[in-house]
Amino acid sequence: MDPIKDLYNEYSFELNSIDKIVFGETYVAVILENGFIGLSANLMNIKDFKRAELNNLDFTDSCHRNVLNAYYNAMLNNVEQEFVYIDIFDFINFSDYSNIIMTGFSKPMYKKLKSENIKLTIFDESIQPEENNLITSQAKQEEYLADADMVILTSTSLMNNTFCDILKYTNSGCDIFLFGASTLMSQHMFKYSKVKGLFGTVFKPGDKQILNIVAEGHGHRYLKKHGKKVALIRK
Repeated sequence: MDPIKDLYNEYSFELNSIDKIVFGETYVAVILENGFIGLSANLMNIKDFKRAELNNLDFTDSCHRNVLNAYYNAMLNNVEQEFVYIDIFDFINFSDYSNIIMTGFSKPMYKKLKSENIKLTIFDESIQPEENNLITSQAKQEEYLADADMVILTSTSLMNNTFCDILKYTNSGCDIFLFGASTLMSQHMFKYSKVKGLFGTVFKPGDKQILNIVAEGHGHRYLKKHGKKVALIRK
């Protein structure tokens, strides 16, 4: 089931609990009335948004999904959970895996893996192989995922509704790790048995500088000093 719709069914959605919604070139930010802040990657470059639209939620609408992902990030990423303050590279021994897939291209992560001589296949539906020779054709994704023993999955898959398809295509022994500022840092995500770890960012409640950074179109490089990298690991 779609995790965002699943979260809606569990926690509902209270539009009045949102203080402000900001759409930027890179991220969407939601700050709740209690000051908690959540982000979602604005891959669709959505600019026009009317708050009243959210009175009639459409789970197929990219704009609505962006807001909902950021909303549940704000709601769940800040509650008391068993976070560990580590980076994905501090936790995973990538050399334990023989067939690694990255779904959603992360240049910093790719460079780090390359420096450690870790081989992987990269898919990203927003980048054509002709534009970047590191990217494998999307037509091969289902075939490659079936043989993968590990998937590094960008959490934008939650927003663009590809998460469930990726789980469906992978075999039962595949370990999936979600990463990125869009990651829902909640035990809820372990309802999906292949998900072994979540790597995201939490922000100090009430830090409205984050909203300004998002509004100005900046990305992770500008936001990282305002947040803390955290992980949630399946027990």
